[in-house]
Amino acid sequence: MTVKLVVFHEEDLVRAGLSQILRQWPETEAVVEAADAGQAVRTAAYLQPDVVIMEANGRTEERAAAIQAIRERSRAGVLVLTQKGLDRDVLQILSAGAVGWLYSSATADVLIDAVQQIAAGRGFIDPAAVRTLVEVVADHNVPTVDRREEERLRSALTSRELEVMSYVSQGLSNHQIATRLDVSENTVKTHVSRTLNKLGMRSRVEAALVVRHLRLQLADTR
Repeated sequence: MTVKLVVFHEEDLVRAGLSQILRQWPETEAVVEAADAGQAVRTAAYLQPDVVIMEANGRTEERAAAIQAIRERSRAGVLVLTQKGLDRDVLQILSAGAVGWLYSSATADVLIDAVQQIAAGRGFIDPAAVRTLVEVVADHNVPTVDRREEERLRSALTSRELEVMSYVSQGLSNHQIATRLDVSENTVKTHVSRTLNKLGMRSRVEAALVVRHLRLQLADTR
């Protein structure tokens, strides 16, 4: 699978650095840079990329509008980059249709992993941000699951899958979870992927919220 990308960042050096990392990735077919939101939307419309990478530091409403425009004009998945401390702004951005969120401090390997996941039609949330986002989302919208659905989900998910997603909700990366459980990182990825499929969800955060709810309900019944 080859991947076409648009990289939107207002800072020239950062944009060039991101593009250089992505051009070195063997699966990259094309990387086109955009210096402003309008250019990002226009580029997405004609290039029809697989992924658009967009910085969103302090421009929440403008970026949300750009994401909506990109989604209307292309089938690209949008990966948003933010600095730490702007977590609550991300809710509006994700609601606009972004399918990925990454801290600007993420490593090149995490960036590539995020692009791979989004290009494959899945979502991606920076492992370092999952715990914070779960808490923020829970404050705004605690997921409600009726009793019949709770029973279905509990019977569908194995105890190991519940355990893995519990660690996800605490913000642990796949590598950290693998170390705690003394299993391979690929095994953890498999558990997460199966959980997402069973729940019919695309992102770790959505699944972590539901599993968090299930575990709380289970604790209340003991």
